Parts: sequence; C-alpha cells; structure tokens
Amino acid sequence: MTPAARTQAVIDLLGDAFQAAEQQGLPADMLASRYFAQRRYAGKRDRQAIRDLLFDVLRRLPYSAAYYPPRVAMLAYARSQTPDLEAHFGSDGYAPAALQDEECRDAVRLLAEPLDPPGISDAWIRRWNHDAAQERMALTGRAALCLRVNIARTTRDGAMARLAAEGLAAEPSLLSPFGLRLPAGARIESTQAFADGLIDVQDEASQIFCRAAGAEPGMTVVDLCAGAGGKSLGLAMLMAGHGRLIACDPAAERLERLRPRAVREGADCIERRVIPADADQQVAALADVAGQADIVVVDAPCTGTGTWRRNPEARWRVHAGDIIRAADTQAALIGAAARIVRPGGRILYGVCSCCRRAKTSSRALRSRWRA
Repeated sequence: MTPAARTQAVIDLLGDAFQAAEQQGLPADMLASRYFAQRRYAGKRDRQAIRDLLFDVLRRLPYSAAYYPPRVAMLAYARSQTPDLEAHFGSDGYAPAALQDEECRDAVRLLAEPLDPPGISDAWIRRWNHDAAQERMALTGRAALCLRVNIARTTRDGAMARLAAEGLAAEPSLLSPFGLRLPAGARIESTQAFADGLIDVQDEASQIFCRAAGAEPGMTVVDLCAGAGGKSLGLAMLMAGHGRLIACDPAAERLERLRPRAVREGADCIERRVIPADADQQVAALADVAGQADIVVVDAPCTGTGTWRRNPEARWRVHAGDIIRAADTQAALIGAAARIVRPGGRILYGVCSCCRRAKTSSRALRSRWRA
C-alpha cells in the first residue's frame, strides 16, 4: 500500500471507531482486525503502520472530532501533528480525495475544540489541580509494552533470555517483581516464549494489583469482574495452579477470551462463570462459595480514564454522568463482595480511573463491609 492509501485506511477506520463508540460496539483494535481480514492485500508493515497511525490520531484528536466527517478529523490531526500527511489528499488513485475549502475551514474549527468530553476536564482539574494539563497530556503518548512473566513456568531472567534469543531486548519493570518492559509497538504474539506460556501482556499496575491480593496455593479466590481474565491469570500464577479461582463476568464473550489464554499458561485452577449484572443476583450465582472465599477481587467498572493511552477511543465512550453511575455500581459490587468473602478474608478493590469521583471512598467501602 502507498502511504496515501494507508491514510485513507485510517480515515475509514476513524469513521468505524466513532460509530462503534457511540453504539458501545467493538473497540478500535478489533475493528482494525476485522478491517484487515477483509483486505488481505494489506501486508504486515501496512497493517502495523495503519494501526499505529490510527491510535495516535485517536489519542490526540479533540473530543468533538466524532461529530465531524472522518476526513476533517484526519486533516485536523495532520495540521497539528504531522503536516506531511496533508499532501496525501488527492495525491494518487488510492489516496483520499482532494480537499475542499469547507473541509479546511472545519479542520480549523475542530482544532479549537477541547480535548475531552464535557465535565471530564473539570474532573482532571479536581484531581490534579495545577498539574492537570501536564498529567492529561501524558495520556496522549504511546505506552510501553508491559509483560507479566509466568513465574509458575520460568523466572524473569529466564524469560528475558528467551526473548533475547528471539531478538527482543526486554528490561525488568520498575515495581513488579515479575514484570518486563519492551518498547511500544513490539510484537510478542509470534514469539515462542509467548506460545509456551512464559509471558503475557499485562500492565504493571495490574501486576501490582494482583500481587497485593496475597493469593497463595490452596486458596479460594473469586475475581468478580474478570473480563477477559488478565488479573485471573496473574492470580492463578501466584496460586501456582493449586486451589480454586472463579473468574466471573456478566459478558460470556469476554470470559470466552480467557479460555485459550488459561490453556496456554497452564492455569488449570481457573473456573469461568457467567454471572448476572445485578449485585444481589451475583451473590446468588456464587452461593456455593458465599461467605467462604479467602479473597474477592473487584476490578470495578469505571470511566477508564487511566487506560486512555492504550484504549484512546474510550474517550468517546464516557460522559460526565457516567462517573456518578459508575460509583453506584462500584458500591453495589463491594456489597456483593462482602457477602462472598469469608470472615477474616480479604477484598481487593480497584479502578482504572484518574477521576476522584469515579472512585468509591474508603469510608463507603468500610460501611459496605460492615453491612
């Protein structure tokens, strides 16, 4: 594909991503995978270049870009970040069509718009005060690739040696004792170390979260909001595959993504269980372990602002009212966890939000625990 053809592909995907965000549909990475599956002519380098550009555009565009044509959004990005891209419009047969004067005027208007959804900018200021602008801009950069070493199968040094043999120079992470870091854009899915279940992709914060749970072999652990199972796998690793770990989620399709990952890592102690979204019904669905779990992990639904470097289209999935609704859901989940954990057991609660109001206060958590 020519560089201009890649730009057109990003324009196509921008339109898909904005529409999916409005309808709470597929995330941008899955939209890109589907796009490439229908276009087999796109080579490996083309696919990587298109993905990289798409995600950088999504990180840096103002929020209102979703309400403009994707061509205008792409032009606004080009003028603010990579001026050479503007020359792609109208340059060849596979390029975006030549620009119209109205599109150029719209791009100027778009660049004057705020970066975040209404209400979210105020939340940043409440959280960070004078450092709000600096902290917010940190989320426009690309995150390094963080890996969790499966210490049930190897050591961190062993995993680094295996990756080095495959041409990848990993470094130990700063805080997690079983974490590694690679440069952004490194591809590990095709490595033998990944195929052998020695490593998996997991942010360092999530690794620390898992370690804080204190999971040990022989315990009964419930992951109440497991999603695709990243934290469940980390907990199973710390349990050395011995004990019982129930990974729960209301979405069966998310839990299904855990199955091949657990097989690859040898996490035989994980049991997947689809549960209702209602907290009271969740307790009923877990009646066999209610009041018996040694640890209940609650990685609660939230605005997800802390993940915007990796999931930049999430900006278009959050609204000011979601902060209040998320807090209500979080409080209900804590109440459910308190009924599932055994006396003297532990509840580990966390969110991936940078907004203070998106976090249930410790006082509320304690009151739910007493209830």
